[in-house]
Amino acid sequence: MDEFDKARDLGLIGLGLLAVSTSKLVSKVDDMIAKNQVNKKEGEKMIKMLKQEGFDRRREVENLVKNELKDFYKSVFVSKKDFENIKKRLLKLEKNLKKKK
Repeated sequence: MDEFDKARDLGLIGLGLLAVSTSKLVSKVDDMIAKNQVNKKEGEKMIKMLKQEGFDRRREVENLVKNELKDFYKSVFVSKKDFENIKKRLLKLEKNLKKKK
């Protein structure tokens, strides 16, 4: 398993945990409403807040994974510009070597 697969899997695990956590919290608030531990209006407000918080955290995790993947790609792959520069330098070196022979 390479670094890309590891980063992707970690991101998916994080998103899955967020989804499960949010879902469980919403379920708990629903139970509290059903048991009259919180009034319906307050419960709905809490659920709305929990869902928004879950959404916000999910975006944070997605951005974190996206940035990590960008950094990974930069460390593994060469840009087209860099490749062209290396190619020019290599051709120049080959030309100089042929002259010296």
